[in-house]
Order: sequence, then C-alpha cells, then structure tokens
Amino acid sequence: MNRRNRAWALPIAVGALLCSAACGADEREDTPAPKPSPSLPTATPGTVEEVAARVGCRPKIQIEATELRQGVCTTSVGYFGVTTFPTDELKSVWLDAASGRPGWYVVGPRWAVSIAERRAAETLRKTLGGALVDGWKIAEREGPPAPSAS
Repeated sequence: MNRRNRAWALPIAVGALLCSAACGADEREDTPAPKPSPSLPTATPGTVEEVAARVGCRPKIQIEATELRQGVCTTSVGYFGVTTFPTDELKSVWLDAASGRPGWYVVGPRWAVSIAERRAAETLRKTLGGALVDGWKIAEREGPPAPSAS
C-alpha cells in the first residue's frame, strides 16, 4: 500500500465500520453498558486473525495499513468488524472518531470489535473479554485506554 492510500485508510475504515454498525442499531438501549466483570475472560492482544478465531471466524481482511488492520466476519452472532492497532493510543483515536454513532464495540488491548446490536456485542464479549462500549456514548467512556499486555 503506498503512502497516499495509507493516509486514507483510517478515515475509510472508520466510515465503513460506522456504516455497517448502523444496520440494526435501533435496538440500542438507554441503559449504561455493564462494567467489566470478574466472570469474563481476560482480554488479550492479538492480530485480526487471532481475535476473530477466538469467536470462530476466519476474517476477510479489508484494510492493511500502518495505523490499523481490519477484517470483517459473519458468524451465527452476526456481521462484525475486527480492527487491531499497533498501540492503544491509535485505538483511542479510532474510537473517538466513532463517537456518537450507532452500534456497539467490544474493546480490548489494541483491538476493537464493532457490531450493530448490543446482544450480539455481549455474546462476543463473553468469549473475548474486554469492555462493552455504546457507540453513542464513546466520549463518555471512563478512564484511560485498556493497558496493553506484552
């Protein structure tokens, strides 16, 4: 991928995921997302392929750039995006760009999974761990980004 294409990768990735997350987003509830629970698995970093494999998916890679890698999956849970980042700072920038948009995000160290429906996000979270974030309330999320595991 040349430099000119890479410059557009992040905005295009955010736009594509926001559009896909908008489908079915009318199921958004006004209740706050649950906080991480001790009964959830510990979220660990991984590649797009590793995160997707944890939920039984072989992703179709759509974007490979310095700032992020993104793939899409379809499983019995639904259609969702898996995006990984080289740093949690870039993940936070990406999430901030998605602020105020419909959809749900399961967020772990250096990755985010985006999906339209809350129930589907909760199902993915039971396997992946991480935090559940309402796209409408991303700006309200508490605390610093999740620490990166080495």
